Amino acid sequence: MTTNDEIIKRKYAPLKHQLATLFSKYHINIAVSMDIEQKINGQFKNLFSISLPNTIRQRALYEKQLVQSIHRSLLKNNLILRRTADNMNSFYLGNLQNFQTKANQYLSNSDSFQLIMTLNETNDQEPLHDKFHGMIESINFALKILKHRKAIDPHTITRLFLDPTKVQLSDMDFLCDISHENELQLVPLLPHLNTMTSKIGQYLNQLLRPFADRIMKTTQFHHDIDFIQKLNHYACTQHRLTTTTLFCTIKISNFYHLDSHTNIIDRI
Repeated sequence: MTTNDEIIKRKYAPLKHQLATLFSKYHINIAVSMDIEQKINGQFKNLFSISLPNTIRQRALYEKQLVQSIHRSLLKNNLILRRTADNMNSFYLGNLQNFQTKANQYLSNSDSFQLIMTLNETNDQEPLHDKFHGMIESINFALKILKHRKAIDPHTITRLFLDPTKVQLSDMDFLCDISHENELQLVPLLPHLNTMTSKIGQYLNQLLRPFADRIMKTTQFHHDIDFIQKLNHYACTQHRLTTTTLFCTIKISNFYHLDSHTNIIDRI
């Protein structure tokens, strides 16, 4: 049986690793770093050693049982409970098979994804491992060419270079778009942390974001006050608001399919 000290030690391990990385990055004196680590470790143990009040413990057990009950019910009835894409803290409850069919259709119709192989309990993952590392080597080789041609400064090349031991395969998921009546659409969700293209994505965002923001500045609204100020400028300063002015709402439902993946890459 796992003791409370062992649980705390296991939970503290990731934080300890992050502290060691920070101490090394900023060249913190060994004595100072040890003192900081010991104080944080002590505070961590104190906080996690405090027993929960009985009322909170009972509530936690009840909520755990409730979640387990919902999970069993979903499995039994072949249902899926998924967060919606509107960021309104709402959820979609529907048939699991229909959801999977929609996801497969999305992957089949999009040129942004390529099926390399299907993993299951019987096949060997070594071909995927080889393919994965081959892609990393290909990206690093392309960066070396850019460095040789002096197309990008050496500091940026070093920052973009991939370390195979730190790159992870990302799990793609789908959020449900229920804004269309009687029609379910899926929006892809890809975590970008420590993936093969996360560094390049961050670099391109830093490079292109100022340009895109400048282009969209006059037509993009960040909040209600910003909209009122720009509408006032449009009407009172520019005198462009007339009796024939039309207000409309435009929703692009197929945003991710407006252009091919190849064309987007070429434009970037």
